[in-house]
Amino acid sequence: MTHAPLEKVLEDFLWYLQGEKRLAPNSLSAYRSDLRSWEAAGLGLFAGDIPSREGLIAVLKKFETQDFKSSTLSRRVASLRAFVRFRSLLDLRWEELLEELPTPSEELPFPKALSRQEVETLLNFDPAFDARLLRNRALLELIYASGLRVSEALGLTWSAVEPGRRILRVLGKGSKERFVPYSERAAEWLERYHEQVWPQWQAKALKKHRDSIFLSHLSKPLTRMAVWKILQKRSLESGVETLVHPHMLRHSFATHLLQGGADVRVVQLLLGHSSLNTTERYLKITDSELRQVFDEFHPLR
Repeated sequence: MTHAPLEKVLEDFLWYLQGEKRLAPNSLSAYRSDLRSWEAAGLGLFAGDIPSREGLIAVLKKFETQDFKSSTLSRRVASLRAFVRFRSLLDLRWEELLEELPTPSEELPFPKALSRQEVETLLNFDPAFDARLLRNRALLELIYASGLRVSEALGLTWSAVEPGRRILRVLGKGSKERFVPYSERAAEWLERYHEQVWPQWQAKALKKHRDSIFLSHLSKPLTRMAVWKILQKRSLESGVETLVHPHMLRHSFATHLLQGGADVRVVQLLLGHSSLNTTERYLKITDSELRQVFDEFHPLR
């Protein structure tokens, strides 16, 4: 592996991850991006020589001074740790770098959730006769109604929808399939979009995309960036104070279910979490809200 070209080493690592951990394409893309960030910052990951301790510390300091979330640095460190372990399979000297890398925090940041009123304000708009707005309403309603990841919503096909039972067959992370119900309200908007907009766009789509639910006006599958822009624009129009990103609708779905008394294991199944610990983060949000109400209204606080 020594002196292997940059792309060869990187692709070998990604193939290793795919084979060992069965990661989804989006996760592999994140690893690729993180490792290229280290390389671009001056850490020679793909050269013949092992990066020096001094070089690693210098890049870590550089990252710490840059304006991004602590979670971004934690993710980059986790990606580097995985890469170093991979390189150490054939060269044990790489293990020395692990001692210099900070240990990832066990405490995950709380997901941001909207209030129920904020969700209602965000989703409650009249698309009138605008085809794109009608698609947007159907898309946002469905993401919130079923707690979908954006990639899951955009990967939906009509053959994965059972309108009579209001059930979606969703392909989640690691190509794991799960069945998720959706609300009557979401069903109404989805049906309107299907009848009034989708047939015209679908007719011009490539054969491989003709069963895709969410298309653009150019008859191509909607992209994640497009959904992000839709939500940014909608949050500004609605007056919701927070600029909303797609994952916040999923977080809100989980939080609102737990606030309503849903069992955490049921929410775990609906979200497609492999670990109950991930779902239990939402319980902490609920607990913090209870504490806020207690502190505000208890007469002997």
